[in-house]
Amino acid sequence: RVHGGKFRSRGMSIQVHHVVAGKWKPGYEFKIVPPLLSVTKDGQQVQLVVLEEYRFMLGSPKDTPDTPPNLDAFYFSHDRKPALAFAAAPAEVNKIKHIVDHTHLMITQTRRGIEEMKRQTSTTELNVCGWLEKSNRIRKEWEEISEADIQGQKWQRRWFVLSNDLLTYYDRSEDLTPLGVVEMPGFKIVKNEDPKIAAIQNSFAIQTASKDCMILKASDPDELKKWMSVLKKYHKRDSRSPQFARSVSNALDAHRASLI
Repeated sequence: RVHGGKFRSRGMSIQVHHVVAGKWKPGYEFKIVPPLLSVTKDGQQVQLVVLEEYRFMLGSPKDTPDTPPNLDAFYFSHDRKPALAFAAAPAEVNKIKHIVDHTHLMITQTRRGIEEMKRQTSTTELNVCGWLEKSNRIRKEWEEISEADIQGQKWQRRWFVLSNDLLTYYDRSEDLTPLGVVEMPGFKIVKNEDPKIAAIQNSFAIQTASKDCMILKASDPDELKKWMSVLKKYHKRDSRSPQFARSVSNALDAHRASLI
């Protein structure tokens, strides 16, 4: 998000005009949470698309009304779907372009990592993949999470891949575009013995460096053991090498600062 002029890893959100039924309409919230683009109106989602499937273009598509005063137009084109047209302040449009470029770069790098991992015949020490059920992201530190936060979760089955310091998850194992990405440096493991999740079979949780949490469920004890073994090795390396975590974090912060 963009808060106080700073770019946050959870995405960016701005107010835009949007073309609906051939007319510019104000009051839409435009949000990029890589790799997705979400558009909402009064809290209701009206568009949700995968950025990789669209091309970012400056200006307006054909047959679009004149752009509202003091705003710049931009749109997302698709070979088989209608274009999505928006208008925002010039500085915001420039930010959006940089974020979209960064998102495409991230997706390309992630795809290369997944393709490389699929070519491997065995799981390496710090790489693992498999099906897990996930909760929604809980925007709290683990110590602040209540039983009500956990009981209200809706579980989703996703294909998870831990590789190259990123935990990515997908709708299907053959997909190359992730539904979400978790940066692993500085993460914390919550084991199944924790009272908050002890009743959830084969579960564990991850708290990220940005202090939010995700609960994950394996299909059986063996699958849980596989994930915990790799995560413990990863955490051991991370904790033994704080300079590694700092270097990754600093590199990410520097790259985000360049997008402002």
